[in-house]
Amino acid sequence: MKQFILLILLATPVSAETWTVPVSLTGGGLIERYQKRIEELNRNKTFVQIDKGGCSSACTFFLWADSVCVHPRTVFEFHGPSANITMFTPLPFHGLSEEKHDEWVQWMVDKYNNRWLGLGNWFKTRASDKFGFGTVNVTGQALHDALGVPICEIWENDQ
Repeated sequence: MKQFILLILLATPVSAETWTVPVSLTGGGLIERYQKRIEELNRNKTFVQIDKGGCSSACTFFLWADSVCVHPRTVFEFHGPSANITMFTPLPFHGLSEEKHDEWVQWMVDKYNNRWLGLGNWFKTRASDKFGFGTVNVTGQALHDALGVPICEIWENDQ
């Protein structure tokens, strides 16, 4: 019963302001850009909606928002950290030293787990060593089913 109540609280917007992730931010990019935007959204208690379509790379960080919901058909593309923003970076750590790669992976694991317990562990074992065409894709519905990530009310029947 406590978990059910917790899920209801997590799914309830804490402000009247709602923001839908724009297409321009669904293709990924620099971590710093996304982290600053998420901190601003959290500070303003903005409810974040991740619409259907793709949510690649750093876009998945919007799952860290304090108040967030997803479209069930959104495809989240997870991969490990990189020093470059090209899919043709050298392996195994995409331009990062092994030490830096491991530090960034742990940082991402902690961020994911702090918001959605288990997502960080899954990320570490399944996606942290992927990059470019090697992303691991998960739908909003799968995140909802496995972790309780809320489906946005406006899209509940848009499956």
